[in-house]
Amino acid sequence: MNIKKNATKWLMITIILCALSLETVSAAKFHSNQQVTENGEPLMVNTVNIEQLDFPIAQSNLFNIMEDAKVIASEPALHITIRGKEKSDGTYENMSIHTPTFNCMLDGVQVVNPEYPPQVYSTDLDGDGQPEVVVILTNGYGTGIYKTEVKVYRQDGTSIAVEDGQHAWNKYFQAEINAGQIELQWNQNQMTLPTSILQDPVASVESGVEVGAVRQYKIENGHLVVAASVQVGMMNVLGELTTTYEYQQGILQAKSSNIVWDEPYRSAIQKN
Repeated sequence: MNIKKNATKWLMITIILCALSLETVSAAKFHSNQQVTENGEPLMVNTVNIEQLDFPIAQSNLFNIMEDAKVIASEPALHITIRGKEKSDGTYENMSIHTPTFNCMLDGVQVVNPEYPPQVYSTDLDGDGQPEVVVILTNGYGTGIYKTEVKVYRQDGTSIAVEDGQHAWNKYFQAEINAGQIELQWNQNQMTLPTSILQDPVASVESGVEVGAVRQYKIENGHLVVAASVQVGMMNVLGELTTTYEYQQGILQAKSSNIVWDEPYRSAIQKN
């Protein structure tokens, strides 16, 4: 009787210790994928690499998700597929990415409309000689609106954080509307544009100047680039602001930027 009691007691202790060990491993794996800013604040982490987790339940969950998902994007030349399950709101949930070197969950928003599929690229963005997998998702679209987001993965499935382009634009671009003039400031350059040149000037002025209603990430000449519209209301796209990213301190940071003004606004802009 004592032997049975002792065996039962040690079995329960073993189960509890295994559970605590599993929780500790899971937490350690999660925190090891976090990145921080120079101030020590957590920065966006795009993924937890399923293949790097030691316990089988993670792989099992991924496979269960795949059973209910369909292929929403495929890049045969790179042997990469993206899977997801349709939601009632017109977007996908439980998205996952599958490559020759890693499989993991894909966090983000992607519309169901097949005219705006995820875009997949392979290019070296961090300068280590190994190409990263770049995924560009379409978050939303409509009249005067088109927004995308980007996810970047190394060959082992770990993610590279990407600075939000909107933060850089808000830092270097300011605009105010006063007394029939749009006052623009870009990289310490002062410019003005008369509101009389706008289509439907009254309604447009009420909407104000907006940067990023159209936000498109893309790969150009081996670099990550994001282009954004500069517009007043829905009908007046003044030009396009383009920002190029550089890899520094473990992060893809928004660096050099340029604005190209469209006509007829370019001719009407006055530099102060």
